[in-house]
Formats: sequence, C-alpha cells, structure tokens
Amino acid sequence: MESPSSAEAALTSRQSASPIYDPFQNLSARGTSKGGPKDSAGAASLLADARDRSPLPGPRATAAERTVAVRRSALALVGLAILVLLIIGAGTLLGMAYPVSPTPAGADGKHRGGTSVQQRVPATPPGVVFGVVWRILYALIGVSLWLVATRVPMSSQQQAARITALVLLLAQLATNYAWMPAYRGGAGARPALYVLLGTLALSVTGAFAAAGSGAWGAAVALGPYLAWLVFALMLNAGEVNAAARGGAPAG
Repeated sequence: MESPSSAEAALTSRQSASPIYDPFQNLSARGTSKGGPKDSAGAASLLADARDRSPLPGPRATAAERTVAVRRSALALVGLAILVLLIIGAGTLLGMAYPVSPTPAGADGKHRGGTSVQQRVPATPPGVVFGVVWRILYALIGVSLWLVATRVPMSSQQQAARITALVLLLAQLATNYAWMPAYRGGAGARPALYVLLGTLALSVTGAFAAAGSGAWGAAVALGPYLAWLVFALMLNAGEVNAAARGGAPAG
C-alpha cells in the first residue's frame, strides 16, 4: 500500500500532466484526500460554490453554461451602451437649453465689456471643440460608472469604497450638469466657477474611491475628464479675472 505522501505526489503529477486544467480540481483534491465521508461532502459543497461564483465558464463548462455566459456579457454591453447614451443625451439637451458659446449674446458676437470671450481668454478653443470633447468625456464617465457598478468587491473595505465611488461619481455628474445653467452663456461665470471647483473635487475623490474598490479601469477612464476639468477651470477663472479687470460683473 502506498504511503499518504506518495499518493499525494502521484495525484499532483497526474493533475499537472492533465491536458485540460480545471482551476477547481485542486480544491476538490484537497478536500477528498483525507478520505472521510464528511470531508468529501464538505469539499463537494465548497467546489460547487466556487464554480458558481466563477465569472466565466471553465474549460469543462457545458454548451449551456457557455451560452449563458455569452448572454450575460452581451446584456452587460447593452447596459453600458444605454448608460453612455443617457449621460451623453442629458448633457446634449442641457447644452441646447443653456448654450455655452465662446461668443455668446448679440449678433455682433460681443460679450460683456465689448470684447468676445476669445479676446478675453485667448486659450479658449472654438465652440465646436467643446461639443466633441464633452461627448467623449461623458462616454468615459459612463464607462467609469459601469465599471464601478459591476465590480465584484473582494472585501468589506472594497464594498464600502465601491458604494462611496458610485455616490461621488453620480454627485459630480449632477454638478457637471449644473454648471451649464449656472454659467448662463457667460453671464454667471463666477458662480459657475464655484460649481466647477466642486465638480473637480468630487471627481478626484471619486476616482480615488474607484481605485480603492479595485476598479482601477474606472479611475484610469476618469483621467482625461479630470485633465479637461482643470483646463475648463483655468478658462472659467480667466474669464472671471478678465471681467474684473474690465469692471464688468461676472455673474
């Protein structure tokens, strides 16, 4: 009769030589190596639970299991697309209701103090750039929210960070939308500056919370958005300063 150590060595060699590796087979082997019925039942239960929690079907999955996994992935992508479209659509509607133009108000393109925004803040890009950039950034916000929402936390700390990230990202999206009615085409540049500061603070803390939840992809996706917020903050502050130098109110 083989000794326990030689039997375990033989089992290990057979597993390593197996052409199809099952990530759960070692779990089953550890539970049944003791040979007792109680141990075998416990190992079987643990093995079934581990397989159920696996996000993707293993190499020995049945065709039905693979079909279910493909359907879940497709539904997840549809959910992501719907979320992105909703965020972009809401931002577009707000932009139509509260136009943010580099040269607002007046057929002559003049702004407060008789100068256009480009003259007051030379770094201001053309108006069409804002429309394109913000649609891309809204899509990235949607991706970040989706990655955080679908993240499976591995601990209670990650779960708390995940909930915090969701709250902060939704809050910054609300303040982002609030900037357009606050700005009012340039008439409320000063209050819009404060809204933008709040948006940036919420976005930065939301990115850190997303990373703390393990959703590093969400934090990375927010990178271009944070960079643009800093740029927009500089433009907004420049307009407020230019209005103050010209003696005109900035909202």
